[in-house]
Amino acid sequence: MSLRVQTANGRTVRLGSFSPGLVNQALAFATDPRPVALTMLNAPLIERKQVLIHPALINTVLGRHVAEADEWIFRYTDPAPPTARSELGRMMDAMRSQAELYSAAFSIVTATGGLRGGRAER
Repeated sequence: MSLRVQTANGRTVRLGSFSPGLVNQALAFATDPRPVALTMLNAPLIERKQVLIHPALINTVLGRHVAEADEWIFRYTDPAPPTARSELGRMMDAMRSQAELYSAAFSIVTATGGLRGGRAER
């Protein structure tokens, strides 16, 4: 798709050729009132990070590149992660460990033929 614009004095300026998909994305982004392509929200108390991406960029190559650039900036502006885990982080670690233990035990029980009378068969 070739794009051209006309200046106020009537002169035509050729902008170049672009893929229709990229033009569609650019128009969707430009016509939306949101001023940013991507926002990272940080909640250090609960050790969570959420990425909010502009709807025009969701599930697109351009959106992935924008997110990667933002992640790079985030990593180098705050390179040292906190050393002490929050109470919630420790609780989540314990929950993951218990879930992994349960999963391993379940695999063993099912591999050995299941349970009989509340006890694993041998």
